[in-house]
Amino acid sequence: MSTKRRITLFAATLFSLATAQLAHAADPVLDDQWRGIGTLSFVNASGNTESSSLNFMLNMDRQSVQDKWSFYLQDLNSKSSTTTNGVKETSTTAAMWRTGGRYDYNFDGSLFAFAGLALDHDKIKDLSLRKAVNLGIGDHLIKDKETTLDIYGGLSLRNDKYSDPGVVVGNELKTSYNATEVILGEELNHKFNESTTLKQSLVAYPNVTTGGKFRSVLDVALSVAMTKTLSLTASFQDRYDSLAVEPVKKNDTLLMVGISVSLGPK
Repeated sequence: MSTKRRITLFAATLFSLATAQLAHAADPVLDDQWRGIGTLSFVNASGNTESSSLNFMLNMDRQSVQDKWSFYLQDLNSKSSTTTNGVKETSTTAAMWRTGGRYDYNFDGSLFAFAGLALDHDKIKDLSLRKAVNLGIGDHLIKDKETTLDIYGGLSLRNDKYSDPGVVVGNELKTSYNATEVILGEELNHKFNESTTLKQSLVAYPNVTTGGKFRSVLDVALSVAMTKTLSLTASFQDRYDSLAVEPVKKNDTLLMVGISVSLGPK
């Protein structure tokens, strides 16, 4: 898809997000029931180059006054095809999945503690499997009907497995890499009006094992309700890893527009 077409699509989406005034966006319900959102995005382009991308995301949580369980899943696949002298060549431009969960326990006041597990796979980066165990504490800085803002910090124990022949880490070719990372993060949820909501999170992972290196994860999603069940969602993701070595790029970005379905009790 050309840059012009992507910009046009994104601008049209932002216009619809800004003008739609439809169903009520529900506030978090603290009844210890699982609720969430599933989002499906598909992009197809044809011409001199054919390309297609399919992205699925699932976010679920179960909240009570005392604690919160959360779970996420994402699967992204993208392919590109070119035809030269009647010969068609197809290449994979994205093949990744990630999943994980977290448990938050609220103390008296605004403090909370958390523990989580994250799993990642990325074929393009030769990452067979990344496992990370996360522990830390945080603070509910803002918690009202329109806005919630959490900040948190902790430690992450990370183990990476790479496909043969491995990847270069610290001038060494490795098929396995273990690291301890610091966690510094924030998470924002804001309701602009009765139909438009914003979810944003940013987490930085300074690397303690390999000094001077770090990775970061940015997620932004803007949703407008079309019905009580369906929403139009524009999402942006940015993944940065300073350990990456050419030809693997340090930075990956993803911009998608899709339809979201609300799951769980109303």
